[in-house]
Amino acid sequence: MRNVVRGIGSIGISFYLGFGIGFVASPDPTGTMPVLIGLLSTVVVTPVLYYSIGKLM
Repeated sequence: MRNVVRGIGSIGISFYLGFGIGFVASPDPTGTMPVLIGLLSTVVVTPVLYYSIGKLM
């Protein structure tokens, strides 16, 4: 049960942070570049958060 909660939490937080980074880092916030940067950031940050949350618990 903890793994499921940890996974959902890390994906949610990474999604929020990743798309925030995507919209700030992209020169054109209306194009597809923020979405791509947001997805890439989410994929990179999710495992880091999952591992970090596991070490805290």
